[in-house]
Amino acid sequence: MLVFGVFVLPILFYAAIPAVAALFIPPGRKVAFSAALVIGAEGTFLVSALVLGREAVRRYLDPRPLFGRSGEG
Repeated sequence: MLVFGVFVLPILFYAAIPAVAALFIPPGRKVAFSAALVIGAEGTFLVSALVLGREAVRRYLDPRPLFGRSGEG
């Protein structure tokens, strides 16, 4: 459950960034809040990569199969 939560949390942070534009706050604070969301998303993504381990990250986040290469050799 922890692994799933840590993996989904960055997605929720990135999804919240467009919602910041709809808030009625000064533009400077919107930029700061959006930057904080990006930093939080990247941080939780790195933590999830550490929790999941190298093989899980390679299996689920490797873009090479999308381009028709097997990643072997």
